[in-house]
Amino acid sequence: MSINKTIYPTQGSPYSETFVKAEIEILESHGLKVEHINVNELKYSLIRFIYNIIHNPITFFYSLYVSLTSISTITRFCSNMDCVIRIYSNRKILEKHFTPNVEIRCHFIAKRAMFSLVCHKLFNCKYSLVAHASDIFEWDNSIFHKIKHAERVDCISNYNKGYLDAKLNFEFSTKLKLIRNSFYSKSKPFSLKNNKVNGVVGLKLYRFLYVGRLVKKKNIPTMIDLLEELSFKYLPCELIIVGEGGDDEENVNLKVNSLKSLKIKRLGYQDSENISLEIEQADFTILISTLATREFPDQDGIPTIFLESLALGTPVISTQVSGIPELVEDLSNGIILEKISAKELYEKIQLLSIDEDKIIERFNCWYKTGNGAKTFLEGNK
Repeated sequence: MSINKTIYPTQGSPYSETFVKAEIEILESHGLKVEHINVNELKYSLIRFIYNIIHNPITFFYSLYVSLTSISTITRFCSNMDCVIRIYSNRKILEKHFTPNVEIRCHFIAKRAMFSLVCHKLFNCKYSLVAHASDIFEWDNSIFHKIKHAERVDCISNYNKGYLDAKLNFEFSTKLKLIRNSFYSKSKPFSLKNNKVNGVVGLKLYRFLYVGRLVKKKNIPTMIDLLEELSFKYLPCELIIVGEGGDDEENVNLKVNSLKSLKIKRLGYQDSENISLEIEQADFTILISTLATREFPDQDGIPTIFLESLALGTPVISTQVSGIPELVEDLSNGIILEKISAKELYEKIQLLSIDEDKIIERFNCWYKTGNGAKTFLEGNK
């Protein structure tokens, strides 16, 4: 059965990340239609919710079962149930979007994946997932059903060594497809950038790079405040922001307009080749990740931009959230902030710049891991 339309569920404005935008452009260039459905804009209705349960009891109880068996946290359960209630409150509206030749395609395993799975069951449509390697291979019950019923699962990280082990032993390994992109094809050994002028740290302008949408859960205002204080008290800094759109864009703009010390350059949407250049020119990529909350139930696992940054030899700065400490070794291939303070960041930048041999050793280890994964997978297509 051919697919003539792809639906992307969102939780805010349509995606503007490089990977997703590039994929949509490819689909549209082949004459396929693309739609977005904002899950959070679907209205609650108790009457319609009860009515649709009565008319679709088997699917509803399956959805309830998946929600109950996918509990990793109470926040995740609430997110799943919110998704189910919105779908059953809007079944007739959603039905108009789905026909047998429509595929629903979900990026990342969270609320959007739950939405995709329930729609797949309700409307008998195909669905597929795109996910980080860490989301797939940190095996737990919350992802079992979502992967089991997907027609295929595209894994956008071939830098995670876990992919090798899982490819051999993973129950649904035949569904996994590795997506290669320009970041990984350009992987190279690490070379520490020289930020010392006459042997002193801080006399050169430091370039920090953020890549992603301007959304609240990415904690961008906190990141800007951190770098503003760093620039004012310790180091001359510049922040380059790549990405557009998001539910916190207005707040970020206000924050940018109030700055006195930090230089900020907004580049908007960029293709993967330009992002590669920005990563290579940056001293650090930075993402101040925070723990999931009831308001923002999703959190960073192992951010794709960090994988891309390490593949290109640029150290990263983040916090001790989810899978990030598995990727980032503090003062080795990057910096893990505990207090998110300018003083802490400055002191760690000084320490990171001193032990060059250790940093190069760790980066070379990651480089070999990434190339080993790529060689293995290309030989086992």
